[in-house]
Amino acid sequence: MRDELTRILERIADRRPRVLVCGDVILDEWWSGPSTALSREAPVPVVRAQARQCFPGGAGNTAVALAALGARVELCGVVGEDEAGRRLVGLLDQAGVGTAAILRQPGATTARKTRISSQGVILARVDEGTGGPPADSLGDELAERVSGILGDPQLSVLVCDYGLGAASAIRGALGRGPRPRLLAVDAHELAAWRELSPDLVTPNWQECCRLLADEPAGAQDRADLARARREELVDACGAAMVVLTLDRDGAVAMTRDQELHRTHARPAPDTDAVGAGDSFDAALVLALAVEAPVRAAVDFAQAAADVVTSRPGTATCDAESMRASAVLWDRRRIAARIARERAAGRRIVFTNGCFDILHRGHVGYLEQARGLGDLLVVGLNSDDSVRRLKGPGRPVNGFEDRAAMLTALASVDLVAGFEEDTPVALIEAIRPDVYVKGGDYAESMLGPEVSAVHDAGGQVRMVGYTAGHSTSAMIERMRRPGPRPIQRRTAGEWAATGARGLSGGQLDVLVPTCERPAELAVTLAGLAGQDRPGFRVVISDQSAQSPDWQHPAAAAMLRVLRAQGHPVVLDRNMPRRGMAQQRAHLLELSLRGAPEARQVLFLDDDVWLEPGQLEVMCRVLRDSGAGFVGEAVQGLSYLGDARPVQEEEFELWEGPVEPEEAGLGSQVERRWPLHNAANLAHLAVRLGLPPGAAATYRVAWVGGCVLYDRAVLVEAGGFGFWQDLPPDHSGEDVLAQWRVMAIRGGAGIVPSGAVHLESRTTVDERRVDARTLFERPGRGLPRTDRAELGRRADA
Repeated sequence: MRDELTRILERIADRRPRVLVCGDVILDEWWSGPSTALSREAPVPVVRAQARQCFPGGAGNTAVALAALGARVELCGVVGEDEAGRRLVGLLDQAGVGTAAILRQPGATTARKTRISSQGVILARVDEGTGGPPADSLGDELAERVSGILGDPQLSVLVCDYGLGAASAIRGALGRGPRPRLLAVDAHELAAWRELSPDLVTPNWQECCRLLADEPAGAQDRADLARARREELVDACGAAMVVLTLDRDGAVAMTRDQELHRTHARPAPDTDAVGAGDSFDAALVLALAVEAPVRAAVDFAQAAADVVTSRPGTATCDAESMRASAVLWDRRRIAARIARERAAGRRIVFTNGCFDILHRGHVGYLEQARGLGDLLVVGLNSDDSVRRLKGPGRPVNGFEDRAAMLTALASVDLVAGFEEDTPVALIEAIRPDVYVKGGDYAESMLGPEVSAVHDAGGQVRMVGYTAGHSTSAMIERMRRPGPRPIQRRTAGEWAATGARGLSGGQLDVLVPTCERPAELAVTLAGLAGQDRPGFRVVISDQSAQSPDWQHPAAAAMLRVLRAQGHPVVLDRNMPRRGMAQQRAHLLELSLRGAPEARQVLFLDDDVWLEPGQLEVMCRVLRDSGAGFVGEAVQGLSYLGDARPVQEEEFELWEGPVEPEEAGLGSQVERRWPLHNAANLAHLAVRLGLPPGAAATYRVAWVGGCVLYDRAVLVEAGGFGFWQDLPPDHSGEDVLAQWRVMAIRGGAGIVPSGAVHLESRTTVDERRVDARTLFERPGRGLPRTDRAELGRRADA
């Protein structure tokens, strides 16, 4: 399977097939949080919503799945003229899906499915949207858009008809236009598409029963039931091929004359199946578009669905995840695969391990094992199994990453996952001819495994072990402090001819300033003390007279930064239209001038940053998965002023940072006193973290020093709301952070190395609080289309 899967991925990457997806576009929302009580009003759980995520759903999810696997995708459908529609189109743009054929219907609301979950269990689903077919004029325009695309002879078309009306408006155009290379249909009512004679249909079990006008009785296996009425099923939908998807039971591919192939799904909770069918359809169409054999194409599609069922929310599968998906879990599927290989005369070799951090010792050992037979199967411990065997902190790499590394090795033919602490059950299923372990094991240490191998008629072999190469030793070496490269020119290079050139890397530091030249000089001095990573400095000045950077101290620090190799951009942004507009302007300068940048640090002009803190923030943003992280500014004149009551809302993030629902009066907002005075300095002492360590905690917002994932900030609308505010406003950074929180979450970093210079504010009167706009629809950045900004950010 690994070779087939790799060949299909290579063909997709080489040919980049063009696919038109037609159908019903939906916005999927997920609300999640803990539930510890029942409501007084009714016997239903009360969920404390802490996270809110949005994904393209329906035909939109199928289009995203196609793009993630490498296709050129265009989506044809209808959304409403509302915030949900704008959000949905923005998400599709960021995923690389062409949206020119998505039309907006006046007076309609976008179809939306909101799922409420707790502890991984979906408790309720709320469906919204106008529904029904589009207006006649809009339906005609949809058909016209489709007709204009159908002329490409290499085009494949995938219809996603969920009964909301958009797909039915397109059916006539598909019948009248040139026949696409491949026409596939996934529809709740497949009989309506029979007259088009699709090349492929992919009904699920409920849709199959509707086609047959009843639920077949008899044997318990649904695949057997479908086989028994194969001719009737294929005739009912008028397709050349039917691939019946059976969720936990895999899929069956058949034509009127024969069954072509059967797959088995990796076991997964039913709650994790959202999007699996979309990814199955996308992968199957792509594989057939690059002329993969039907058996290989259906296996490819099953592998994509298996990846999605291992992920929460409305998920998709990319090429890298597919490479890891060559892993088999179902013991029947493993046994069937090995039986085919053994029938072909191949000698089966088996080994197992955690393979947490792949190193030279592993590679050599696996090559030796492969040399002992014709097919090497590697048993790979699940994450929970590794944790039980190796202790806290392991595995360093999750199962998918470890599997992807192994399947990339030429010596490995198949990876089989197992949850147990030993591979005995897997050995009994595979019955290997040879069981191999490294020379650091003795046969006496492998009692149960050896017995299982001998009972199956196999032999045990020990192969050479590369001394000094173990995962535990590598982890220990990585934990030792050691010299790291400085990403700036040092003093010895400042005057050197042809000194090494530096770029801003993937980080822009954005500094708004106004009438604070001395403070700006101190802020720049803090930046000059940062060794890593490389960065670019962008300063936007709104001073009434001469710009702050002309002050001798600020000018001197700019010369230092340039000598260190940091690019510097100086900008005048007049007249003053408020801080939100200035921040929006800085973000636009970043997008225009550094399209390669991934992060932006908004740093106020009265903040000194302790050396090393820039590297800490970049590392924490990367490792936490947050949309932003920040170091709250501290007034060191308050070090003697302990305020334990204001620290009561302090809560560390346990695990990855997750989205949260903020707003006035929310649980999130109640954390605001945490950053008063020098509270964080006192908290840092009580936490007792080791030198150099940092922890993340839940915040209301962070002021003065905030590092954003730029793509997420753009998705949230940036600071485009400035047009809704008068110049004398406050809270613009809070509003932007709350919108980012809803998408990806945010976190503070403790200890904080950001020091507030405690200077007087330059905006004395602030009549309007921007936070009151939080519930209002976001607007794009000024004069710039938000989708275009997303493309610039390469999100």
